[in-house]
Amino acid sequence: MADDGLIKKIWELVYRGKRLYNNGGMHGIVHRIREQITGQVRPPSTGWYTHDEQIQAGLKNLREGLKEAGTRGLSDTINSKYTNVNKVSTMDNPKPTDKGVPKICQ
Repeated sequence: MADDGLIKKIWELVYRGKRLYNNGGMHGIVHRIREQITGQVRPPSTGWYTHDEQIQAGLKNLREGLKEAGTRGLSDTINSKYTNVNKVSTMDNPKPTDKGVPKICQ
């Protein structure tokens, strides 16, 4: 993947809103976490656990993408374009007892 593609992929992993694309594809981590906390799908439903797995996979992919960006010398570019990307990468999955959406996901 070229550098521009990696930078775009990192943005998608964090911020993508599928509703901007006629509900096509997937939400980024920020949207998923917000919807996981405020959504109608609550544990013990399979929907909750499916979303939980998707958030976990998204965070893993984001961390791998940031690591790759670092090896390519793109960290400064990414950090200047997406100021909260490193904070998002350190987030944990929401817990069923979480009531408030983290500020970074609002």
